[in-house]
Amino acid sequence: MRNIAFVIVTALIVSPAMARTPVKIGDQVIVNKATLGCPKLSDMRRVLELSAIQQDEDAALKFAERQGCRQILAGTVRLVEKSGRPNIIVDCMRPIGEPDCFWIARLRLTVVEPVDYDPFRR
Repeated sequence: MRNIAFVIVTALIVSPAMARTPVKIGDQVIVNKATLGCPKLSDMRRVLELSAIQQDEDAALKFAERQGCRQILAGTVRLVEKSGRPNIIVDCMRPIGEPDCFWIARLRLTVVEPVDYDPFRR
């Protein structure tokens, strides 16, 4: 999990414009690279603050584990449930069939089925 948190934080600092992948509530997305997800937005913010701003990766990882943050594997299909608003670079997504969402950085996502997708429409 240590490498995942570092990769997320580095990517968010280096290229915030890339993190603004257009996603909408209801979109199905796929996770491109393993990443970290937290059950609360405030927890994800704190992980990023500890790791990126204070550069204390050990504290960030201990906090993440204590708060129930998880490794989200590449290839996982998720449903966007809550948005962090346009100026925030994370959204809350849950795996299809699971009840809980986790806040994940947008730059790790690709939309596979937009919210207005209708498989029966021709």
